[in-house]
Amino acid sequence: MTHTDLIMMYGFSEDEVSRAETVLPNKQAEIADVECFTDILAVRSYAVLINVSNISRTDLEMFFEY
Repeated sequence: MTHTDLIMMYGFSEDEVSRAETVLPNKQAEIADVECFTDILAVRSYAVLINVSNISRTDLEMFFEY
């Protein structure tokens, strides 16, 4: 797997992650449902999906500063 195959998700329920997996346009892609917000900054990925209703303001600001 290359970094272009990875989609990071943060702040979503298991059901939401499962739904996202079923609608992936590229079936070679893999979804990583991360528990630690900084993982989305540390790991290269094709896309990042963030549920902003489940993230602290500090983490969100850190994401946009990065």
